[in-house]
Amino acid sequence: MNDKEVLNRDRCVDLLECTLRDGSYSVDFQFTDTDTRLLVEALSKLGFGWIEVGHGLGLGAAEAGKGTMPVPELQIISAAKSVAGTAKIGVFCIPGLAKLDDLRRARDAGLDFVRVGQNAPESESALPFLREAMKIGLVPAMNFMKSYAVTAREFGERAVMARDAGAEIIYLVDSVGGMMPKDIVRYLEEVKKRCECDIGFHGHDNLRLAVANCLTAFDCGARFLDTTLYGVGRGSGNAPTEVLAALFDNMGVSTGVDVMKLLDVAEAYFWPLMARFNVPDVLSVAMGYGQFHSSFFPKVMQAARKHGADPKRLVVAMGRRDPVHLDEDELERVSRRLAGTLNDKMVTDLISFAGPEFSDGRINTSMDAVKNLAASMYTASAKKRGARTVLELAPTPEPEPGLVVPEFVHEDGEVVVGRVIFGDAKIAEQIADACGDWISLFLLNVHDGWATDLERRIAGKLGRRALPFDSDRAYENVLLDALGMARCFCGNGALLVVGGKPSLWRVINAGHRFRQAMLWSGQAGGETPSLKNLVRINEVSDLQGTRIRFDAQLVLRTVSSHEAHLLDRLLRPGGVVLDAASKPSFALQGREDKHLVRVDPRLIYSGLVSRLVVMGRLFPENSRLPQA
Repeated sequence: MNDKEVLNRDRCVDLLECTLRDGSYSVDFQFTDTDTRLLVEALSKLGFGWIEVGHGLGLGAAEAGKGTMPVPELQIISAAKSVAGTAKIGVFCIPGLAKLDDLRRARDAGLDFVRVGQNAPESESALPFLREAMKIGLVPAMNFMKSYAVTAREFGERAVMARDAGAEIIYLVDSVGGMMPKDIVRYLEEVKKRCECDIGFHGHDNLRLAVANCLTAFDCGARFLDTTLYGVGRGSGNAPTEVLAALFDNMGVSTGVDVMKLLDVAEAYFWPLMARFNVPDVLSVAMGYGQFHSSFFPKVMQAARKHGADPKRLVVAMGRRDPVHLDEDELERVSRRLAGTLNDKMVTDLISFAGPEFSDGRINTSMDAVKNLAASMYTASAKKRGARTVLELAPTPEPEPGLVVPEFVHEDGEVVVGRVIFGDAKIAEQIADACGDWISLFLLNVHDGWATDLERRIAGKLGRRALPFDSDRAYENVLLDALGMARCFCGNGALLVVGGKPSLWRVINAGHRFRQAMLWSGQAGGETPSLKNLVRINEVSDLQGTRIRFDAQLVLRTVSSHEAHLLDRLLRPGGVVLDAASKPSFALQGREDKHLVRVDPRLIYSGLVSRLVVMGRLFPENSRLPQA
């Protein structure tokens, strides 16, 4: 045992568990009273003494229009208190969203503590709430949001004001995860010089320093550290509860929590939700770098799209101008200055498996390339527990002897999909022979024509691993389902279809069910199928001249910034944009009064194997459907 562990053995720390509050951002504030009761009971039994619940923005936020909740906040508090045992139940509170009367009603519902949050330069507005909380018997804490917006010395001075108003805990808050450990030391030392009170730290993980900053805060005397399961929370999230619990246990510091039981609870209760949470990206890093708060992100994205500015550079520039507020005039000036800095090229070399032969724009027509694709897919699937490899065999419309074109298609948690386009039956049989050891399932995308007999011949070689599959029809069904959902959401008034090919136009023409529908093909001439229910427009001027405001837009090709601006003007407020291009269009993003939905063509493969396995259980043993 080292000297530090000896010093820490008699020390303890409280992990203030705020999954049900800060983590609620990740589920659009949709934790129910049942969810709350379930998780609070599990956490309290683990030994957590302080558990925060409710809306991410705190008391009164739902009533103020900041995001609806499935049940009233007081019901959430009561549900939490009913199973809390000895754990204290708390909420967040931002003056202006919350009123003083909200504190009294929350206390009557069972509240034990409240954390009053306000931007550090404006912390005076929190003082009446601290006084009221102390007066009615709650444990008051002061959370200085965006603490970095004041100097360390001013932070210490403001901490004294908060303590004198009744705060029992002073919280340093790194709202955008941009503070360094040395900053934590400077700020907390200023508090310790001036205040006799408990200290807390709330950190975000934009620069992956949330855990390190928590440990630094503890070394500086912080007793309270905010954590969430798996680190879920606003933006890049928080310090993970299970990680800090494990680290402190190794350090000989008591958290009152059994680490292994905590891991069991995190995995059993929260892991099933993790698939819907956002993976931190470089924009989150840029926000931490520039100390730019995520609440301003929609407006910045809108300005970036308008001027073709790089969002990363824009958030850094705006955060460094003012980390607390967003000046929209300054945003416009900076966006214009950064016009043309956007680089939306995606380099996919790292996910091309075996190398550049499967990159965009390259064709490799050798059987070795097919084997390379299959082997690389197998390697990729080995990195995902239970994933299967699927190879789609797709014949050309007309025979082309010797043609073989392999390509990577799709990858998710359960499947890695490749496709080989081929021009004669002999090649298809060679593919089946060459890839049999690496591929779990072959999809035979065979239509009427020269390859009709191929299904029987390949199935004879592969047995249960060969199944018929119509990718075109599957994609058409995905589009029609998406249009059906759009009708339910925004009504069946007017639809605009952008781009696509004649075969899709026919399907949409027959099945869209909007009262009025127009097609902007973006090209003159070409094949013009009979489209009784879909009025075709070729010229941009014709589209600009229309007075129709569309309820839904189905975008089947990548659009430019100019085209996206035109589409925005033609979309009614609250309308739906379905981006179904092969690659998403960045230009479509940013407008706040529209709903943008990505309809990825690769959705046809999502869940495919699971569906086939279920069907395989329904059919007798000699079925060709795969078994579990």
